[in-house]
Amino acid sequence: GPFGAVMVGRSEFATVATVGAFTTSDAWLIPGPNAEPSATYTMWLLNTGVDTITVTYRKANATGTGEQASLEIAAGAVASVDVTDVATTGIAATGTGPFSVAWSAEFGALRMFGGAVPIGS
Repeated sequence: GPFGAVMVGRSEFATVATVGAFTTSDAWLIPGPNAEPSATYTMWLLNTGVDTITVTYRKANATGTGEQASLEIAAGAVASVDVTDVATTGIAATGTGPFSVAWSAEFGALRMFGGAVPIGS
């Protein structure tokens, strides 16, 4: 059945963790990536269902448009996407089934995790 996840980051200096999403959805808004221009940003997608799904995401920028791409995620699998782009201020992601989303930032030895907002069913 459905499940959630915890993200854990480790470095030689510290260990950090954050809880997973409290729900699944077929559409998410990911606010905040690329707030720090010198960081590297990753979007994490967890397929919580029992079937392979396709997730399509679109980066948002100051003009309201941005790169769009799709990927397939097997049942119970996690996919990561590098979303580092100083022009990107948010990401909208939709799927053919339920999934969960989070994002992370890395700058030097520091790690940060961010959540997403479910906007679908």
